Amino acid sequence: MIRFIRKKKVTKLIACTIAFSILSQCFTPSVAYALTGGPSQPEVQSFEPIGTSEMVDPFSGDFNYNIPLIDVGGYPINLSYHSGLSMDQEASWVGLGWNINPGVIVRNMRGVPDDFDGDKIDKEFNMRSNITMGISASYDITEIEMFGLKPSDYIHASLGLGAGLRFNNYYGLSVELSVTPEINCSQANKFSESLGLGFSTSSESGLGISPHVSFSKRTEESNGRDITPTVNIGLPYNSRAGLRNMTISTDVQRQSGKQKLKDKDGKSYEGYSKDRKDSKYGNNKMSAWANGSSSISFASSTYTPKLNFPLINGSFSLSFTVGGSNFGVHNNVHFRGYYSQQILNKNSQSVSAFGYLNLQDGQNMDDDVMLDFNREKDGAFTENTPSLPLSNLTYDIYSVSGQGIGGMYRPHRSDVGYVFDGNVTNYTGNIDFPGIEIGVTSGTHIGINFSANFSEAESGKWQHDNPAAGLMSFKDPGALTNLPLYEPAYFTQVGEKAVDSDPDMFNNFGGFNAISVELADLPQSESTLETFLDLNGNRTNIPSINYRKKRAKRNEEIYLMNADDASIAAECQSIEIYNPLVSSNGYKFGSLNDNPPDKPFNNRYIPMCMLQRKDDRRLGNHTSQITTYRADGARYVYGIPAYNYNQQEATFAITGGSPDCSTDL
Repeated sequence: MIRFIRKKKVTKLIACTIAFSILSQCFTPSVAYALTGGPSQPEVQSFEPIGTSEMVDPFSGDFNYNIPLIDVGGYPINLSYHSGLSMDQEASWVGLGWNINPGVIVRNMRGVPDDFDGDKIDKEFNMRSNITMGISASYDITEIEMFGLKPSDYIHASLGLGAGLRFNNYYGLSVELSVTPEINCSQANKFSESLGLGFSTSSESGLGISPHVSFSKRTEESNGRDITPTVNIGLPYNSRAGLRNMTISTDVQRQSGKQKLKDKDGKSYEGYSKDRKDSKYGNNKMSAWANGSSSISFASSTYTPKLNFPLINGSFSLSFTVGGSNFGVHNNVHFRGYYSQQILNKNSQSVSAFGYLNLQDGQNMDDDVMLDFNREKDGAFTENTPSLPLSNLTYDIYSVSGQGIGGMYRPHRSDVGYVFDGNVTNYTGNIDFPGIEIGVTSGTHIGINFSANFSEAESGKWQHDNPAAGLMSFKDPGALTNLPLYEPAYFTQVGEKAVDSDPDMFNNFGGFNAISVELADLPQSESTLETFLDLNGNRTNIPSINYRKKRAKRNEEIYLMNADDASIAAECQSIEIYNPLVSSNGYKFGSLNDNPPDKPFNNRYIPMCMLQRKDDRRLGNHTSQITTYRADGARYVYGIPAYNYNQQEATFAITGGSPDCSTDL
């Protein structure tokens, strides 16, 4: 039986798949990131319903205990205990493992908080300047001239040697060596072939092999015209990076044959026509050239679309040739020195952040803006990448707990829009030394080359040649005067099933089919069209209405009230704080008020202090009260907001050395 299983092809396929998975995890393990949620109050981390009767968890064996304490207006309050304590567990205000939790809504923040509406996020980035410098020398043995004769004139081959030193303040000093042999084969005016194989080694980047092949052939047509196609193929390989890419380039030249032409004096001669038609000196025919190139990349480290901080890149290079002659022997050695430095243009910036609920307010901003979205598998891409990373709006998840209610809720947008990164520009400048020829002695000569170029790379919002953006923008409720009940966002329970009240919007945006915005049929594809394109090549116009005309139906209602509205219409316009006082009769939460029914705090304890729902830290757009309803109409009001005023996230690199106890780094 075992022998039969081993011989099955399916068994071998499964074994190979498992082996490949194990090896991939060994050589390319998954990246583990530190938790960024931050600490949380132990009082809100666990909730126990009043009806719990199981004292032992049948799955884990942990002990549970539940003690009913008090009934407040029909709402029960209980004291619960959970065993199975962990080493990092904190004690609540009633003891380790014990808790009194009347019910809370815990927001699991993803990306930017949903209620941010222009709130400032300060980013600081410190990076040591990246400096690279080096010098290299190259020498071609076949270019030695002896008594007027060069080996390259008689043997169709070349052999280049190179050596260099390179220093980088991040990677240190490295030595570079290279050998470049090449063989050429040609027949006069017929064809030409070349085969090259470059070897380079570096203590920093490893061994590199760069083979390339070139072929060209001249063909003469019956009308006297010549056609010369040329094909070049390169396939570089690196011992550490592997096979990186394959380049293919072609060039076709078509030229008219010799014709009877006339010079300025009217004399006839035989020659090739000029690149003009019906010229003054002969019936010339136009010559034509065509070329093209393509690259198949096996790596994705060529272009990164998102630039976090602006950089300034500067470089300087010096190329010169030193030659000499001795007893009829002339030879040249080529030298090149270079220096480059990369620095931050600025190391801090303050951006306006807009959460999922307020994306319409950040739609028209260009610079210094952060929208609430992430990209799936964000990174580099090339011209041959079939699709860009998918953008996902990072809405927050709200976990509701209480006596008689529980579940997870998430917001939905009532419109379809687009997102973008803030505008960032990188500057690059490169200067080479000027070209000068200097003769030191009769047997020594020096040549120096010069070039200069400057460039910039920009990342940000697609502002020009993008007509599709005008049809897909997040809508401001104030602009839709014909829809007074329009809601930019609404909440539903996760996994809730309900009848769609506006199916036209779903169908107009592809329905269950994947669609994409069509690009203009241009060589660079730098413009969008006002059409969608599905996987089958079908085209549909982008709808002019990209929002819901009717409110979405849901079974359980949950809505948020910000501080501006809560200070006017909340159950309590202020946040009441009750501090326990110790007296001879035990704990008292303030003093009992016996005011008449028409006065505040009738038959209630007077709070110790009243906090305004809106101040310099509790901004008007921040969530201040959440109300949710059960399916039977029971209403739960969560009116005490508890969140951090300030959140700091730090990422840093460390080097060897003793730790600093004052900073814990």
